[in-house]
Amino acid sequence: MAVATALAERMTAIASATVPPQAGEKPKARLVAVVMAGPNVKAVSELRGKVIAIDDRNAASNGRITAAIAAAGAPEVLVLEGQSTAISRLLSGEVAAAVVALVSPEAAEAFPKIAGLTLFQVPLPAQ
Repeated sequence: MAVATALAERMTAIASATVPPQAGEKPKARLVAVVMAGPNVKAVSELRGKVIAIDDRNAASNGRITAAIAAAGAPEVLVLEGQSTAISRLLSGEVAAAVVALVSPEAAEAFPKIAGLTLFQVPLPAQ
């Protein structure tokens, strides 16, 4: 999973470096949160009221991630950091889902599927 995340983050960096802003515009990074959930979760809205794990490296975007998940139909989620990785907390059953990466939509499309887990792409609001 770490290799997939690193590759997706590198793809995002390359994509954002190659798309120059329009004249007079600030550069805009289009990001999506790659969220993995257990096999019984079929839609983001089913995460309503649940705890979602996030890694330290993405913690600065906690508010944007929470807003994006709420906009996708799951208000009242609790996005929390922990001592172990987000994916480890999901696999152990400690949380209902895990934010495993913040990447471009193109990189998210290339993110590998993991048997037994559901993968969602949740667009983040602009900064």
